[in-house]
Amino acid sequence: MAAGASATPGPACWTAACSRSRPALADARSLLRGFAPPDGPALLALVDELMELAAFSTRGELLARVRERLGRCWFTREKVKRAGEPAVVECLTIEDDSVALSVPDARWILGEWMRVESLEHYRVALRRSDAVRPHTVAYYEPAGRRGKFAVVMPPTPPVELTALQQPPSPWDDALLALLEATDEVSGAVASDGLP
Repeated sequence: MAAGASATPGPACWTAACSRSRPALADARSLLRGFAPPDGPALLALVDELMELAAFSTRGELLARVRERLGRCWFTREKVKRAGEPAVVECLTIEDDSVALSVPDARWILGEWMRVESLEHYRVALRRSDAVRPHTVAYYEPAGRRGKFAVVMPPTPPVELTALQQPPSPWDDALLALLEATDEVSGAVASDGLP
């Protein structure tokens, strides 16, 4: 393999594939008629499934990405107060005496975690090996589109985290092109009166 070449297909490969996707979408729908009679699955349903497959990631993969960037980490369950009531929540805990968790790091972790699973509350804590309390904490609640980032030791004013989104993926543009092709094919099928 040439220097700098990737073993996995990149966005250019996806874009080229999507440019050929209009006929492929119509063919795929016809081929899948047996699974969703009488006309096969809706084209949008096919694209939705492809998007879910492209975005699929596991907790283990998330931990590997965080370890690569910030060091040793794992999931724990933490007792916290939510809306003034005690609650036990999942927490991605990072333990490293030499790393600092920044606001961009926290946003990245929380966004990546939202890609992996749907939770009401996401929490990230940085601990030092000799500390009882976390050094830095960040949390986010998607329903309220709000959260906070705070350095606990020494205390600093918290930073509001609002409207976090999942980080972009290399295949987002290609999937958007596939959605556009779906709209075109669906429109052509409807105007031709084809099933």
